[in-house]
Amino acid sequence: MGLIRYQWGLTLRSDDPRFADFDLSPGPIHSRSSGCWFGWDYRWGKNGVDALTNARIVGSGYREGYVPDQPASTPVIAGYHFVAADKAFSPDYAWVGLWVADDGAQRTQVIAFKDQRQKMLATLPFRLGSLATLPSPDTPALGLTMIGEGRSGQPVPYLQLLWMSGIAETNAC
Repeated sequence: MGLIRYQWGLTLRSDDPRFADFDLSPGPIHSRSSGCWFGWDYRWGKNGVDALTNARIVGSGYREGYVPDQPASTPVIAGYHFVAADKAFSPDYAWVGLWVADDGAQRTQVIAFKDQRQKMLATLPFRLGSLATLPSPDTPALGLTMIGEGRSGQPVPYLQLLWMSGIAETNAC
């Protein structure tokens, strides 16, 4: 998958019409259109998360008054438009972001960037609406938790990938 490794992934489905249009995913996920935060418990298997249980409406994924930082500017990617970013915790890139295909295709580019400097990490075969990053405390890895756009009534991809973001890039061999 490009420069990132697959950790785990699920496809979510819900009969609840509020379960759509996702824009924030710091733990629970937020629906921009309904204003609801959705949470659940994880069932862990030997290869990562293998199911979500006890799905429910929960409180905000952020403490009161917190607004996540956003980049002042984002690179222009031909054929794609920017949808979301979170901090990269990398010596070379300030942000990791998602760009979805302009033509409505099921395609998202995951890109590390700082100002207009960028590095394409992967192209994924579905439309994503949000990501949250979490640095590993004991490795140079960055966890990327992503969720699909969440079109009403459609399956929603929910996955975690790993990028070795803490390794400084050099041109030396």
